[in-house]
Amino acid sequence: MKIVIVNLHKDDSSGGSEIQCGIIADELSDKGHNVVYIAPREHSSFNPSRSYKYQLINTESNSISLAREIIKTKPDVVYWRSYKKHILLPVFLLWLKKIPVVFAVSHLHDLDVSIHFKHRIEGARDIARLLRNVFYTLKQKLAYKFVKQLISLNTDFLDLLPGRRIIYVPNAMSLSNDKPFEWSKPFCVWVANLKSPKQPEFFVKLAKEFEESGIDFLMVGRYHSEFSEYGYIKDMAKTPKNFYYLGEVSPNQVNSILASSILHIHTCLPEGFGNIFIQAWFNKIPSISLDFNPCSLLNGDFGIYCDGDYKMLSEATRKLTLDSELRERMGEKAYAYAIENHSVVSLGNNIERILSDVVYKKRK
Repeated sequence: MKIVIVNLHKDDSSGGSEIQCGIIADELSDKGHNVVYIAPREHSSFNPSRSYKYQLINTESNSISLAREIIKTKPDVVYWRSYKKHILLPVFLLWLKKIPVVFAVSHLHDLDVSIHFKHRIEGARDIARLLRNVFYTLKQKLAYKFVKQLISLNTDFLDLLPGRRIIYVPNAMSLSNDKPFEWSKPFCVWVANLKSPKQPEFFVKLAKEFEESGIDFLMVGRYHSEFSEYGYIKDMAKTPKNFYYLGEVSPNQVNSILASSILHIHTCLPEGFGNIFIQAWFNKIPSISLDFNPCSLLNGDFGIYCDGDYKMLSEATRKLTLDSELRERMGEKAYAYAIENHSVVSLGNNIERILSDVVYKKRK
């Protein structure tokens, strides 16, 4: 099959969906498919400096350029993920040309407008961001009328779009590590971009509670100037003495950090199914999550879900930092689950089967 993948590219943008698309592109290429990755340019300076297993085409970030590149490629099928800013016109034109599109739902706001109103709104900038995001989601839901098949990374999302069948396809991550990460004390780790929906302030608050415990709290993720309220996190003089901000690192480095940690702490609002859970579980590290329970899996086997209760987050952290045997049992169960459900080979097979089914039905 000739397959077009549409999303920002992992070497231009560091989000989880870009990592997933990179894995899918590699896997489908290894299976002998002709894969063309069409990536709207997030940063004007992006210029790929290495070769890939697939053809990478950069295009301007607008509907016309994107539609033109996809149609010019003449694919059998299009796999579209996450990038919703300019989805409506290209998907409509592809529908007119009878080129089927499979869209991967990777976040709750791909389906539910109301989720945007649960984010903190404190000023004109937040209101502008809210209106923009609501507009994108409404436009995206209209685009679904021209999408042949929807898939989702989270079983909790499968019934959120009445009248549409959504197929579950779990994410995958690589087990690759960089050199071992060394740290002098036991530590908990938090990994996400520093944005308000990720709520990093709760991890800083947690570190303050454990300041005299002998346990460190390490934060990993990109700082965004758009969310300048988190600038203090980069200043050691303004954070607890057991808190350390490591900045943005590669997925392989994240694996190395997780492998040396004792706990993964997650404070993000409901989203999709963060790659970080899979990475933690591949490294036999249980998760404690404040507001989000991916696929309802944090039931005590792989970690603890706190249902939005900060006091419960604090108590769960204290419990698991003190009980190494419980942590180990949870970690082993999480590892067994991740190996069975989140391998890159399984992801490639699942996507190949769905795309093949869509193309076959088109030809019948």
